[in-house]
Amino acid sequence: YDLVDCESTWNPQAKNTNTNGTVDLGLWQISQHWHKIGADCSLDAQCSTAYAISLLKAGKTHLWACYRIVR
Repeated sequence: YDLVDCESTWNPQAKNTNTNGTVDLGLWQISQHWHKIGADCSLDAQCSTAYAISLLKAGKTHLWACYRIVR
């Protein structure tokens, strides 16, 4: 829960434009550049959470900047 709180403060419509111009969306701040799940899924709490869980189970915690803060 701390990861979502840090990434988006629980805002499923959160949008962050990074300094390199890429955009991160949703509760989990999923990068639209690196992850091709689409904005609809990124902005849907259930869809993005299922996708994020698959990444976490695969050991891809490094994909979230906040993971280094909340672990």
